[in-house]
Amino acid sequence: MITDKDTSDEFKDDYNKRKAEYEKEESKEFYRDILKNAIRGMKELSEEDKNRHTQFLNNASYEELEKLFDSLISNTK
Repeated sequence: MITDKDTSDEFKDDYNKRKAEYEKEESKEFYRDILKNAIRGMKELSEEDKNRHTQFLNNASYEELEKLFDSLISNTK
């Protein structure tokens, strides 16, 4: 967080926006890695199916990954 009193509001807004985008991208990579590991661990899937699902994850949006991750977590409880 920027606290310098001389920093413009526009700069602070831009900084906070970029920080939020960075954190979202980090979360996206985290979700993708966890989901890929889950797919690799599924013995009932063929290699072709694993590759297809992995390709989907590579192209998925943040929202799709978040939804899949939440579903995975809720099903493991």
